[in-house]
Amino acid sequence: EVETSEVPFNEVDALRGTIALAHDGALWAGGYSGLFRVADGKTIRYAPVGHGPAIDTIASAHGVVYISTNWGLLAFDGKGFRLHNHNNSPLHDQHICHMAVVDDEVYCVGYESESEAKHISVFDGKKWRLLRPGKDLPEKCDTHCMMRDAAGRLLLSDDEDGGIYALEDGKWTYDNFGKDYFVPKVYAIASRDGVDYFGTHTGLFRRAKGGELEQIAEGAVSQLAWIGDTLWAATNWDGVYAIRGTEVEHYTNDKAGVELSNVEAMTATGDGVLYILTGRSLIQMKDGTFSLVEKPVSEQAAYEPPPKLPLPEGSFISADKLPSEWVKAASEAN
Repeated sequence: EVETSEVPFNEVDALRGTIALAHDGALWAGGYSGLFRVADGKTIRYAPVGHGPAIDTIASAHGVVYISTNWGLLAFDGKGFRLHNHNNSPLHDQHICHMAVVDDEVYCVGYESESEAKHISVFDGKKWRLLRPGKDLPEKCDTHCMMRDAAGRLLLSDDEDGGIYALEDGKWTYDNFGKDYFVPKVYAIASRDGVDYFGTHTGLFRRAKGGELEQIAEGAVSQLAWIGDTLWAATNWDGVYAIRGTEVEHYTNDKAGVELSNVEAMTATGDGVLYILTGRSLIQMKDGTFSLVEKPVSEQAAYEPPPKLPLPEGSFISADKLPSEWVKAASEAN
């Protein structure tokens, strides 16, 4: 059951969640407080009755908005929600830890704790198919993200060994470019005009088709988004980069005028607005100017325990009113 209400845009609360742009231009944000859809000047909040699921990723495929959660795959068709889980769908693992859209299909990576390889459930809107480690997937690939590269190959990042698996002519090949660039994780992949970009824990790398890998920015680059011909790269702790061809501009906290640390998600709209979700606030950037959509949340204030009541001055209860065996046990313990 879902409750629906209209709220002001600056009340969007997606902390510890994600944010994304849908196929119809609507901006979606989701966290423990519910889901928010921003379109046509209205912000609609969809909140589950009771405790809601943890939301990992939001993306669109075949005209449907999909939200990956630890309860399953949530689908919104413009009219209502449907939850795909173990009870009603051939979903391999309903605790979805990663999701991506490739060729208008939804790729769902199951949690499978402590596993060196993950199954991937693929949904085309009507049918499910399962990709299995050692069969349809590399034998050992703990994947985090997937997409097509500039050459049209399907790429899978490998969290365990830090390289990239590529599917070409029906076979998987492993590539870490002969170096330890990608150990232990590739966070994000993007391609444009024959060039691949890899956001990793050590920085942003670029590779033209047939060329060598080159590092163009430092920091743990976890999010990538395009605005026109500019690639925006958000780091976990070191601000945001704007890459325009060979030009790289670095927006630190001081330069941006807002706190850009602990970035959780980032997306760009068709009219050139960049939204950045951090662990404390939602930030928007337009024409090079950064501003807060909502006021930063003070975690100390949010989780401050209630004040402690003073202890009573007298005894809680006199010893002669307690059972003798209790008094004896307490005395011996002392």
